[in-house]
Amino acid sequence: MRKLITKGLLPCSLLLLAAGCVQTKQTLEPAGIACGAGQVSARCIARYFTESGSFYMTEQTHRFCPQSLSLEIQSSEPRGKLVCRMNGQNFQWSGVNTSEKDTWPPLCRADILAAVFYGFTAGGGLLNIKEQGAEPVKLEGRWYVPIAMKGAGPDLEITAMRNLSSGLIDTVKTENRTGGAALLAVSSQPWYVERLNKSLPKKIDIFDISSGVWSKRLILQVGYIDFQ
Repeated sequence: MRKLITKGLLPCSLLLLAAGCVQTKQTLEPAGIACGAGQVSARCIARYFTESGSFYMTEQTHRFCPQSLSLEIQSSEPRGKLVCRMNGQNFQWSGVNTSEKDTWPPLCRADILAAVFYGFTAGGGLLNIKEQGAEPVKLEGRWYVPIAMKGAGPDLEITAMRNLSSGLIDTVKTENRTGGAALLAVSSQPWYVERLNKSLPKKIDIFDISSGVWSKRLILQVGYIDFQ
């Protein structure tokens, strides 16, 4: 499923430059990503929003690999199959040519992949996270304990936020050290998966907060349909 609802989408290349995000590579290793135990595959409906309020809707498959800090996203788009990968510190994509100046949203932005991965895995308790005794901070009226994540590479700084009221990690912040772009991933609607004995988030909202949390703008909404 894919659908373009538009008031006039910006070209992907312009959106990438405006966000100051880490660029992705086009070359993919044929072997894919190493997963290990605890992997989760999920189908979802993803909505990518632009500043004009229009959005592109598509059905995707997300494969999460907590042990190797990896994520693979696949979808069948009007112009062919799209594959996006976050493999530790490497971000890659293949399939759809997003360099053409047409009405195509940034489906494979590196910081967005990291926000989805950590929003899902940290929010679902799939990562072995150790708190460093940081002082609580207030975010949008709620108190959180910030936890620095490792393994995202030199360009991205990832911070998981544990909600002091619920005890859950329901928010993840990503910051681009060089470009200045910042995202906030908010996970919600926990769904119990018996195989993993975990409650995984069915919804992740990702906001652009590059100009501050007060100016946050929704850029991606992920709604999971099922987990395997």
